[in-house]
Amino acid sequence: MRSSDLAHFALTAAPFSKEIDDADLWLPSSKQDLVDELTDTIEARGSALLVGDAGVGKTCVMRALRQRLPVDRFRLTYCHNATLGRRDFYRQLCLALGSRRRRPPPPSSTP
Repeated sequence: MRSSDLAHFALTAAPFSKEIDDADLWLPSSKQDLVDELTDTIEARGSALLVGDAGVGKTCVMRALRQRLPVDRFRLTYCHNATLGRRDFYRQLCLALGSRRRRPPPPSSTP
């Protein structure tokens, strides 16, 4: 968006971008209720799974949840590829959590 367009509409940044800061997201009350429930579940050390069709707001809910959770106590990871096999899923999870891959020891050369 051109700066003249921004000035005409009294905007400071381009609207309708996916680059909206988590703190600036707007959520309808139904999604806000879901974020509240997820926050309570996570604070209680429970488990939750968020699934839904494309375009229903899963990413917005997760971004709002990330904004709500204290960063010194929680790390939110996003698995963008739902077709991963079990091994690749765990590999991606380990990388997201900062684990380094350990190589197996070389085979023994003794007969």
